[in-house]
Amino acid sequence: MHRDFLKPEPVARTQKLLDAARDYPCSWCNRKDGTIVPAHCNELALGHGMGLKVKDYLIAYLCHDCHSAVDGRSHGLSKEEKRAMWNRSFVVSQSWLWRDGIIKVA
Repeated sequence: MHRDFLKPEPVARTQKLLDAARDYPCSWCNRKDGTIVPAHCNELALGHGMGLKVKDYLIAYLCHDCHSAVDGRSHGLSKEEKRAMWNRSFVVSQSWLWRDGIIKVA
């Protein structure tokens, strides 16, 4: 299996996807409080941290509180709970992006 699409690299941004976060509510709790950010997938990261992220198409729009929960900084969720939360949020976020034409087939 070719895994280059998972390889972390220095931040090379897909700005349109990142900027769109401000136009949507949190894909988990539906809050729209000005803290919505694109949360990158930690599950697929082969090493991550400051400046190293998976590709920008592997994001979910989450508020600060939900992002902290998914990243394990708060709420004490199990690995399975964090995975389920991020996966559902990813699907919801992606459905909005396709619906609104942010992502489209060329």
